[in-house]
Amino acid sequence: MGGIVFLNLLVGLAGCVYLTFFSLQSVPKGDLIRKVESHVLKTYFHYGGSLSSDAVRGELVSVQTNNKRNIYWNYPDVDPYIVWTDNDTIKIGNQTLNVAKGETYDWRDDDERVSELPRQFSKQYPPKVIE
Repeated sequence: MGGIVFLNLLVGLAGCVYLTFFSLQSVPKGDLIRKVESHVLKTYFHYGGSLSSDAVRGELVSVQTNNKRNIYWNYPDVDPYIVWTDNDTIKIGNQTLNVAKGETYDWRDDDERVSELPRQFSKQYPPKVIE
């Protein structure tokens, strides 16, 4: 009986660690800085505070179903340059993602990441937040 309780606690702890450190669904919401309309992509600025750099989260919204999913989480970042290259492919900062294939970018999973700002829309800091 004690083994089952221990196993449940271990599985719960593993789930919490995964959601906290490895899942795009748990990244901070941030403040809206830009909405690019081809598909709807919203980028959110997350102020890192005095101990870390700032980050940006990109959220893809389905126009038909209004479903939302995180596809971009980059650090350091402020206001990444965004361009749709076709209906399914988007370039955010230095990353090119095919949204039809479900591709995402998370800096925590990028072994070749360079810790510098990608190309930005503007040099304004902090970015102008849309209310």
